[in-house]
Amino acid sequence: MEDLVSVIVPTYNASSFILDTLISIQNQTYKNWECLIIDDGSTDNTYHVIEKIIVDDNRFKYHYQTNVGLSASRNAGILKSKGNFVLFLDSDDLINIHKIEAHLNYHSQYPVIDITYGNALYFYDKSPENFFLNKNNSNIEWMLKIQGYGNEILTKLFKKNMMVVSSPIIKKKVIDKIGGFDSAFTSLEDWDYWIRLAINNCYFYHINADCASTYIRLSSNSMSMNSLRMHKNQYNLLKKYKKYKTASLMLKKQRKFYIKAFFAKLLKLDFEFKDFPFIYIVNSW
Repeated sequence: MEDLVSVIVPTYNASSFILDTLISIQNQTYKNWECLIIDDGSTDNTYHVIEKIIVDDNRFKYHYQTNVGLSASRNAGILKSKGNFVLFLDSDDLINIHKIEAHLNYHSQYPVIDITYGNALYFYDKSPENFFLNKNNSNIEWMLKIQGYGNEILTKLFKKNMMVVSSPIIKKKVIDKIGGFDSAFTSLEDWDYWIRLAINNCYFYHINADCASTYIRLSSNSMSMNSLRMHKNQYNLLKKYKKYKTASLMLKKQRKFYIKAFFAKLLKLDFEFKDFPFIYIVNSW
């Protein structure tokens, strides 16, 4: 019997895109899946947009909740999931029609693998036929393409993120072991999750094939995080793991980046007081 795959789709006011996302799941060549749609308190017409597809196809399961945030919504999906494998997919992104099948073929052939992950391509609504290898509209690859486990993976992860949240398919028993996403993070929660997987000696395997790809939708909001906030978030992430030598070294570098971003923003004089947490700087260092 084929393994059941749980696709967890958290959503919040994504009525413009979520139907495309669900169709990309429905069109999978691998058919034994369930899709848990976790509506995190949407106030738009999300449900009305997707009502027909979830009524016609009982593999879609819709759950509405009071707004609790992205990480907590994914965690709610984990608790409700029944599959042997889990795929996280944001409600404005898409996956290749062969993605689930491609991943499970590797898991079937190599049972030692805990996490398989595929490539990510980026696109804009107005030109969905044009794909880029990163969110800066260029074809410079940023994702790490590695396989292995333990310190080798962990060291690389302390230096940079390795994939987007919809790249991997993960064994459910691994998720049950390490728990859900850390809801203390409002960004970079996926990076934190990969680090925790590596700390627990999970085996990562990259599938370098188009059929395992995920497609990330870009918008004006996708690139809205300013440099100062980005460095602060990375600093907070590394601080969580400062007992590890590589993380501690990267923490020192990130501190310098944060200071540079701080003064760069200050000199431009386009700031608000909340952008400059002086107390945060003093207390953290």
